[in-house]
Amino acid sequence: TRGGSRPQVLKYALSHVSSVADKAFRQEVVGLVRDAYAASPPSLEREAALASCALRGGDAGRCAEVVERLLQNTNEEGVLLAYQICLDVVEGGDGGFVARVAKILLDAPKSEEEDAAMTKKRDLVKGILRDGMVVSLHLSFLHKHSNSDRLVMENLRKTLDERSGGGGRSSVLHHCAVVAHAYLNAGTTRDGFLRDNLDWMRRASNWAKFSATASMGVLHAGHTSESMTLLEPYFPSPDAASSTTGGYAEGGSLYALGLIHSPAGCSASPRAAAADFIRTHLRASHANEAISHGAALGAGLCAMGSRDLELVHELKELLYTDSAVAGEAAGIAIGLVLEPYFPS
Repeated sequence: TRGGSRPQVLKYALSHVSSVADKAFRQEVVGLVRDAYAASPPSLEREAALASCALRGGDAGRCAEVVERLLQNTNEEGVLLAYQICLDVVEGGDGGFVARVAKILLDAPKSEEEDAAMTKKRDLVKGILRDGMVVSLHLSFLHKHSNSDRLVMENLRKTLDERSGGGGRSSVLHHCAVVAHAYLNAGTTRDGFLRDNLDWMRRASNWAKFSATASMGVLHAGHTSESMTLLEPYFPSPDAASSTTGGYAEGGSLYALGLIHSPAGCSASPRAAAADFIRTHLRASHANEAISHGAALGAGLCAMGSRDLELVHELKELLYTDSAVAGEAAGIAIGLVLEPYFPS
């Protein structure tokens, strides 16, 4: 950087700050770069840098301020930059950070003098931050451009059947095949193999059954509009929640529901409905550790980064029970809910 101009030095520092290993020092550098940019003359490059600093520092307020200034801009490039920053918030942030930026931008009192053009801009921002536009685009892209070969899974299934003695099963290999299928088709909504091989899927038992049901959440991640319909056959009944045995498929379905609604930028209303549904089962299922395990993980995923202390309290109640299985999931879920936003 010797001999470089001030803008070049700042740009270099911002682009390499992620290589700083110490988090406290990294945040200090981000703060210094932000202050330097804030003192520089107004420009789109300055606004983009300020937004980047806010993202890296987890400062939802400053990020929203930059977007608001750009939306007020009469320059089309400034408005487009505002949309790009919103996209970056969804791509790089957790659900809690996205929700905080959206709340500041969309829930604050608006001036009565706002014209139709400004209302249209805010509607697009709402679509990006709250209505799942980015997730829908990802889902559509993955579905249309999936190159997964179903024949791979068909051959794998036949090989496992032959190895297990023609109709028997090897629980470990069967479980591995189910997980492989989930990875192969993650986010594509392509579950035709599972639907056509239900008898083969039913061979799973105990925690393998939990994982097999949860794999539906991997396949349909972000597919919030149909999540309840897809998983309804597996949801816990009142009898299952109060039983001390079984419940593996039911617990897996709650975990799958959380996985479907976990991507940042998912539609806010379906996510809230799913979170309430899971928490209802979380409160009622303490007697069944498999269902409690799935409910805790699902609740943590739906509320990831939200800092919802009421949910943390509910999870602590599960954590303090004598069940190691349910307690493990509760501990993980608390970490998800209280996850701080400090991207590298």
